[in-house]
Amino acid sequence: MNSSCSIWLCLLLSFAVTATAADQETLDNYYEIDTEKPLRDELHRIIDDHTIIPYTKVGTVDAMKVLDATPGEVDKVILIYSRRKEYASGYSEIWNREHLWPNSYGLGTSSRASYTDLHNLRPADWNVNSSRGNKFFDNSDSSDANYAKPANEEAPETSRDTDSWEPPDEIKGNVARAVFYMDVRYSGDVEKEPDLIITNDLSLVAINSPYFAKLRTLLQWHVDDPVDDAEILRNDLIHTEYQGNRNPFVDYPEWVATIYEEDGLPGTSELIVYNETEGARSIASIRYITTGGNEPVKADTIAGYTFKQWSGDITGEEAEQTLEMDTDKTITAIYDHDTSDNDKDGLTAYEEVLTHKTDPEKEDTTGDGFPDGELAGKGMDPTISYAPVMEIIKANPAIHDLFNADSIQDTHFRLGGVIIEKVGDSFQLNFTIEKSTDLKVWTEHEKHSVKMDAETGMQFLRVRVGK
Repeated sequence: MNSSCSIWLCLLLSFAVTATAADQETLDNYYEIDTEKPLRDELHRIIDDHTIIPYTKVGTVDAMKVLDATPGEVDKVILIYSRRKEYASGYSEIWNREHLWPNSYGLGTSSRASYTDLHNLRPADWNVNSSRGNKFFDNSDSSDANYAKPANEEAPETSRDTDSWEPPDEIKGNVARAVFYMDVRYSGDVEKEPDLIITNDLSLVAINSPYFAKLRTLLQWHVDDPVDDAEILRNDLIHTEYQGNRNPFVDYPEWVATIYEEDGLPGTSELIVYNETEGARSIASIRYITTGGNEPVKADTIAGYTFKQWSGDITGEEAEQTLEMDTDKTITAIYDHDTSDNDKDGLTAYEEVLTHKTDPEKEDTTGDGFPDGELAGKGMDPTISYAPVMEIIKANPAIHDLFNADSIQDTHFRLGGVIIEKVGDSFQLNFTIEKSTDLKVWTEHEKHSVKMDAETGMQFLRVRVGK
């Protein structure tokens, strides 16, 4: 066992189910394994020769109504790709039977165990089932000419390209473990049973061939989406109520790594990518890459931060690099505060995103007329719109000793003894200085007129008397 596989196995061990609806004694009795023999051979021996459920309405269809029933609503089933509930009675009109491993890839006729195997059957929307057809499972290529997301409007979390199908994230692991089961259960050692094989070589996947794909993607899905309670219950029911056999990869997820190491899967190296901000690290991704290959890496874009440099198994200040995967690698993208001020409001991108929660691309996040930086500088919250306050002031300018352009209609606005005259788009401040010797009789001393050009944006004007 090479080091990369052992690390991968350790990772998978973290997903092992330690307590299932079937107690440990039941599992121990079921899986009586000769450790001197290959695990694949032993698992095949144990799960082989199950009870065949007829591919009929009272056979597999009625079984699926139980196996895939909605929790708390036994009259409904959950459609695998759509993730919606439908009445079980809607079979043939709304939903039908979906073969996860398509029947066109070696399953034979509807009377054979491989065709009717409940571990491989799920309810699916008629239209979605038709959209999937016999596409193999893989991550969709968004650059493909036939890429579509959703793959069908009835299954919003799916996507597809020319030859592959990507199910919703929440059931990717379920799908992968069902396909692994089919690969181990059907080895061609019994007459009229196929020898099913999962492969990474897409040239082998063809109508009537026993090959299906894509192994490497399914292995990743198995890690990303661990076994859940519904999957455990379904496995138990198939064992106790229908076929009499179990999916070993639901009971012991760590066996997936062991099986495909034994098969001579090309060496896989683990790449762990961290992001570091403010001195704290968090995992950005974990990937498995064919040992000896080159893997492109690109630093994530994180709002409020700018990429500074790489550390670990790559170094340098270039955000995009290529990493030689000759063994397991760990790399860290290190980030600094983003001090740019693209919207020119006096706040850095870091301050806007992390401190004030404002938009670093908008000078005035709320659109109330006050720049974010101006409000923040006054200790005010720039995420609050002060437009309602301004509407009150505009509606009653004299009460607040304020005025605005809308307050001055034709000629002037009087504030005490000062006249503000509107001249076109500008204002003119007109006032007279008077003098008196007894504070009773006043005579004109001199007149003044000051022009004040209007500027863009909101303004406040006042006349101040005294120092």
